Amino acid sequence: MDWIGHTFEHALAGMYESTHGISLSVIMPKWISYASQRNEAYREKLEVLGNYLQKSEYPEQTGLSFILKYYSKLGFPKTLSECVGRKIDYGKLLEFIFKREFIGKNYILCKEEGKKVLDIME
Repeated sequence: MDWIGHTFEHALAGMYESTHGISLSVIMPKWISYASQRNEAYREKLEVLGNYLQKSEYPEQTGLSFILKYYSKLGFPKTLSECVGRKIDYGKLLEFIFKREFIGKNYILCKEEGKKVLDIME
């Protein structure tokens, strides 16, 4: 798919020494939710996961709700500030992420839209 979620995480880790996997547990579900509302390829990937879950022992859950419930059971943080243990300077983080005008390959994200994505991660 795309590496936008990792781009956000690498910036976060570079500024706040966050743990890669834990940070992605916050970033990826929120990024996928955001992108799937705006991009057919992301929507299709969520449907594939949902169809798989329908055939499993979790038929009542969508792909995203399953992931979020699983992360919650593991006790993972729900916000980026919880990941790093302090308040985040989102202005500086946004500047760090968007050293170029756009990021992404399958979903092209500009800085203004990147701010919206960061807003839902807190």
